Amino acid sequence: MHHSWIAADMSRCFLLVETDDVTSLQRWVVEWADLVEFEIVPVATSKDMVAVLSGHL
Repeated sequence: MHHSWIAADMSRCFLLVETDDVTSLQRWVVEWADLVEFEIVPVATSKDMVAVLSGHL
């Protein structure tokens, strides 16, 4: 986990997590699923996206 933020109304927590092994993230989610609801959104840095899309920009 790199960073975490909590919404001002304490209703949600946002985590920035990095892994090379998606199964370890899946195990972590399964272990906590009885207590919290997860939404996983894959992201990339702007620099990486520019490199990937450079031929299309």
